[in-house]
Amino acid sequence: MSNNAFLSTGIPYWIISVHAKTVLTLDQIPTCYEDHTRVTACSLKGDVNQQWVLEAKENGFSIKSVVSGTYLGHAAKVTPTGPMTVTANNNAVKFDFEGSQEEGIVNSSQRPLAIDLWGFSTEEGAGLAFWSPTGGSNQKWVFCPVVRYHDSRPKYTGPIDVGGPFRIRSTKTNYSLGYGSVDANVRLQRTNMIDSQAWIFEPTNDGYLIKAFQNNLYLLENAKLGAKGSSFVLEGSSAKGYYVIPVKRHAASLQIKKGETGEGAQADMYPGRKKWLLEWF
Repeated sequence: MSNNAFLSTGIPYWIISVHAKTVLTLDQIPTCYEDHTRVTACSLKGDVNQQWVLEAKENGFSIKSVVSGTYLGHAAKVTPTGPMTVTANNNAVKFDFEGSQEEGIVNSSQRPLAIDLWGFSTEEGAGLAFWSPTGGSNQKWVFCPVVRYHDSRPKYTGPIDVGGPFRIRSTKTNYSLGYGSVDANVRLQRTNMIDSQAWIFEPTNDGYLIKAFQNNLYLLENAKLGAKGSSFVLEGSSAKGYYVIPVKRHAASLQIKKGETGEGAQADMYPGRKKWLLEWF
């Protein structure tokens, strides 16, 4: 395995496409226990056929469906080539994961082949294939633990000092989350000492409310501002950044709207993970 100490065996994961924000889904049909069962990328519904467990193998792991007990990959006595459809089978194919918790490539043991979201599709039920690694976003995946924060952390008060104000800055750019007076949208702004980039964190029984310092509106789980806020938990560290996770949508985290980059890009909540730095304002 490569750089994947954050992955654990024996717990269920959602495997989320960085490109499409869709989730690996086993066809839940009467014959799903048999070889060659279709696996597609679908919107997150939270059903058990979207959950996968890692099993340790030497220098890697296999990926087992929670609902069927079969494994992601290909049938036995088959040598995968690209392109070749990825299915679920009784054959425990070995993979490793190359990347970070935010995004990485799932490589089969018979390299050079990666799990590829076919044709960069964002459509419901898009197919998967083994394909040569390209580094494209359609080959990058997030392993998100199936955790219900309101059950597991009912009195969570978080790893940061409460208060602020804080700046919420992207770990990868010099842009920070800000807001304007025209609408309720939260957008990237070039980092600056302006009140529209200042945020207050207020503890709740299960996380934090995140309040805009300038107008006293709260961040909602759709990444817009409103009078009554949603609770969020923070996972990470002050040095490397935090995932900002809505308590009631625990597969999602605060991210940037698909297809948007740079100044003015709109914040959104998608399945997956993106880190943000919290800096004293």
